[in-house]
Amino acid sequence: MAAQSNARLSPEVIAADRATLAAVKNLGDYTPVNVLYSTDSLEQLEAALIALLEAESRILQETDSLRDQIIAAINAFHKAIKGLKAQVKAQYGDDSVALHAIGLKKISEHKRPTRRPRNAA
Repeated sequence: MAAQSNARLSPEVIAADRATLAAVKNLGDYTPVNVLYSTDSLEQLEAALIALLEAESRILQETDSLRDQIIAAINAFHKAIKGLKAQVKAQYGDDSVALHAIGLKKISEHKRPTRRPRNAA
């Protein structure tokens, strides 16, 4: 007997399986030997599948909404921190220790520009 796969079946395969069950329900004399394959048993499995698929869809929508909220919160926080840095720079000056304390370089720490000698032609 083949091992059970954890791979998800495509929506087309699931739709075909559901169509097969609907077709078997129309057969008046279908009586399986194994009760696991009775229409009642298969209808219960189908109902459980539908409930799980609906729950998954709802959770995915909630996850998308939560992801959007997180992104908005991150952007708002980052924008506020950029504003804070500008306020510290305005209040304490371009060459203050406070500027260095929040992770910015003081003006005196920047490398001075140097002239490049001209090439003699």
